[in-house]
Amino acid sequence: VLNIGLRYDSFNFGSEAPESWNAIYLDGGRIDHEASGYSTVDPYTYISPRVGVTFPVTDQTVLHAQYGKFVQHPILSRLYLSDSHFAANLSQGNMTVSPNGSLKPERTTQYEIGFAQQLGAFAAVDITGYYKEVRDYTAMSNRQGAMVDGAEFSWAQYENGDYGVVKGLSTALKMRRMRGVLIDVNYTMQWANGTGSDPATNFNIAWIGDNYPTSVNPLDYDQRHTGSVMVDYQAGKVAGLFNLGVNALYQFGSGTAYTPSVMQSAVFGRGWYQPVAGINSSYKPWTTTMDIRINLSDIAGTGLTAYVLIMNALNAENVNSVYEGTGSTGEDGWLATSEGQTWVKGNPLGASFYEDRLKNPGRWDTPRMIRFGLAYSL
Repeated sequence: VLNIGLRYDSFNFGSEAPESWNAIYLDGGRIDHEASGYSTVDPYTYISPRVGVTFPVTDQTVLHAQYGKFVQHPILSRLYLSDSHFAANLSQGNMTVSPNGSLKPERTTQYEIGFAQQLGAFAAVDITGYYKEVRDYTAMSNRQGAMVDGAEFSWAQYENGDYGVVKGLSTALKMRRMRGVLIDVNYTMQWANGTGSDPATNFNIAWIGDNYPTSVNPLDYDQRHTGSVMVDYQAGKVAGLFNLGVNALYQFGSGTAYTPSVMQSAVFGRGWYQPVAGINSSYKPWTTTMDIRINLSDIAGTGLTAYVLIMNALNAENVNSVYEGTGSTGEDGWLATSEGQTWVKGNPLGASFYEDRLKNPGRWDTPRMIRFGLAYSL
């Protein structure tokens, strides 16, 4: 089976841009559009082909492949800014990042190939390899040597520049419901690399005018392993009173990437992060979570459903972020230094307050949460 498609996209943002972003003129606290050569940016038009192929090798084996191009418009706040605000960014000297009315949409090219195999009469497995390339990622950079009112003035702006590649292998095992039990297992191994994860990645570099990284490194969301196991049990009518259903979803994942840095206090005058290893060369801890839902539906034939939802039933302490100097979620390592020990001696109660300050709840995911609910259907 061959499926072929074409998608037409036209992005008309109605934004404006000067003849050159490196030559801007101001007038009375606003942008002088005429002197700067402002005009409306032409629409960006794309024709994106999509191709999908499935080929049955046997009555139980199917090969499949896909190819497609995709586009996505940039975040709108990175396109627009009032004249007075933009003029202030160019005249006040503070570190600001200005939008870019001529930003292009991000372009993605994606490839997939795999096969599906039926295993007996009750199960099937699907294995798929994929490769995704993203260009025109929005980045942040300084316009070195730019001119504002005829004088040299460097300022930061969003631009198209970063690049990323995501590749991996995913497997899925699906089992038909037998004796009320249905099982679904998924696992993915993935690599995400590129020149920048987010425009804010380059904020400090733009601030101090340093060199931008041009090498390809793991991205912030690079996560090697993810997976899930879902077991659903439907018991049917129980004692003629209600339908009983129990669903358990177990999810796991390896940690995402971060850049190890010189240990420093996260409380007292934290300065610049000084990397001690490659960009995103370390990874946060693994995470696991188990969600359980119990349904009692059509109670006494009334259409009423009662349920209990237990999220993170095992109350796992999953980590969202770590201190780059230690790799720990609740310890930045400063109290163990000579400077920290000196401070503790002069502040007997300070250590406990300091440790409390480090244990920001936002650094951990949601603990166990139990919800009860009722639903009614006619």
